[in-house]
Formats: sequence, C-alpha cells, structure tokens
Amino acid sequence: AGRLEPANQKALLSLALVYSDRGDAEAAGRYIRLALRYHADSPVVQLLAGRYYLNEGSPDQAIQHAQTAVALQPEYPDALLLLASAYLMKGDYTKAEATMDQLITKQSSNSSFSAQKASGLGAYGLQGGVADFSGRRVAPAWYIKAIAENRLGKSKDAIQSLQRLLSLDPSDEVARIALEEVVRSSLPLESPQR
Repeated sequence: AGRLEPANQKALLSLALVYSDRGDAEAAGRYIRLALRYHADSPVVQLLAGRYYLNEGSPDQAIQHAQTAVALQPEYPDALLLLASAYLMKGDYTKAEATMDQLITKQSSNSSFSAQKASGLGAYGLQGGVADFSGRRVAPAWYIKAIAENRLGKSKDAIQSLQRLLSLDPSDEVARIALEEVVRSSLPLESPQR
C-alpha cells in the first residue's frame, strides 16, 4: 500500500470527497483538516472546507472558509455562492442578498469574470475549466438572492429576481414554481396578479 503524502493536495481533497460521498463525515473532516494544514493558501481547499462545514451545519466555519477563498481569489463564483449559502443557513439574509448582488454585478459588468480560468477545479467537480456565468450557470445566484429577499420580506424584489432567472431559462420549472409560491404568499387573495 502506498503512503499518502500531505503535500498532495489533490489526493487529500479526493479522499475527503470520497469519504463525504460515503457519508463518513469524520474521515472526510480528517482529510479536509489535513488539506487545510498543508494547503491553507489554496482557494479550492478553502472552498471544500467551507462546503464540508456547511454540510455539517456549521455556517460560521463555512463563512470563514468561503471568505478566505474569496480573499485568495476575489473572482471565484463558487466561493461567493458558498458564502451566500452559509449566510442563508445562519439567517443573515441581508449579507446573503448583498453577496449575490456582488456576484451578479461582477458577472454582468466584467467580461473577464465570466471568462475566468478556474484552473484545477474540474477535478473536484467545480466549474471545470472556464467559469462561464451566462444563462444556467448564474441560476444559483438568482435563487439565493430570491430566497434572501423573500425572507427579508421583500417579496416584490424576490419576484423580480425569479422573473430574471426565468428570462435566462424559461424552462426552469423550479424557478417557475418558486415564483408562483412567492406571488401566492405575498399578494392578497383578491389581487388580479395572483
């Protein structure tokens, strides 16, 4: 049997993902912590650590790792999505909305953002190759934004976000159902828009 070298970031992360997929959170956490120990300066390691802690129900730790990933690679869509998801889990809807606004604004105003190379991420199932945020790939940002807006009581904004999402992909059945639910819950019974 071969010996695992701590310097092998890909091996550590692969083992963490395998154990996570098998439902062995303890072993996955062990490999995540090893990866952090030896590769804390890697945005991919920080992202996967954040995902691990989010799955374990620790949004504060997920936020810490997502923020580190963004600090290491400011235009990292997956890290921004993770950060907003952790804010949602924590109940900080204002920060979740602001983070998605940041991502959506960068996506629409900065062409280098949508053509950013995410080297090495493909091996981990993360936006392999080019982080293209046109069309369907921006959907998670609009979903998270709409959820945060709705929970903040900003149902009109949530409706607009879901309509924007549907304009990107009219066949998105989940977005259509979410839009119907927000409209139904936010409008009076006698409203003609309902």
